[in-house]
Amino acid sequence: LDTLRSHCEDIGRDYSTIKKGRLCTILLTESPIPESEFEAFITQKAAQLRQQPEDLMDEFNDYVLSYVGPAEHCAEALAERLLPMGIDELVICADTVGESPYDNTMNGLRRIAEEVIPALRKL
Repeated sequence: LDTLRSHCEDIGRDYSTIKKGRLCTILLTESPIPESEFEAFITQKAAQLRQQPEDLMDEFNDYVLSYVGPAEHCAEALAERLLPMGIDELVICADTVGESPYDNTMNGLRRIAEEVIPALRKL
């Protein structure tokens, strides 16, 4: 966002008038993933996606893959990771991995709408 701020200064535009958004993937789990098991979890997800584990880990580290864990902790975790960046809007992708990608996507979107979005609105 520093580059955007610099470009705004160059052309005389008020940086605060620009909405800044970010893609984030939410992988909801039933329980928290202990740090000691996170790499194995990412490796398993990468195999399901037919990706290299390093690529999926890079996405997580680069804030594209923004949250892995139970829904009740999601809003707080997103706020902790994304608000300091100055993000105004999120484009949320739900987990689509599994035997029925459509069902997984719809279930993930329902859970996000019912459990995560209301908590985000309170922030």
